[in-house]
Amino acid sequence: MLAKGKRKDNGKWITGYPFTYGIEDEWYFVPEFTNKLKTVPVEKKTICRYTGEMLSDGRRLHEYDKVEVKDTNGNKISGIIRFGTYQSCFDSTATAHIGFFVDWQDCYWRKDLGYWVNSDRLEIVGSTKD
Repeated sequence: MLAKGKRKDNGKWITGYPFTYGIEDEWYFVPEFTNKLKTVPVEKKTICRYTGEMLSDGRRLHEYDKVEVKDTNGNKISGIIRFGTYQSCFDSTATAHIGFFVDWQDCYWRKDLGYWVNSDRLEIVGSTKD
């Protein structure tokens, strides 16, 4: 599973493949782009799974990313990329889905991530792990 996390040595984001062994709170990444096997210690609380989706500008969407869209009046609506069970807020009997979704601060927006990935309106503005 590809993810991003903050390095323990300098606090900078790194992309790679997380793993742990021995002590549960000690996590490491094998960096995504490396020509030799090396490990980098990362802060466990900063690990964010890659959703498998990218914006049109090539930036990857990760769990816990803060995102924004503008509504028709130009107001910014904020959300957070999450993983779990979600369903339409309009119909409590709607089918529940499991996966990555956008948890909007205002419930009337679509939650399915696939819809927003294909929209030029979605912007990544940070991470809740910053």
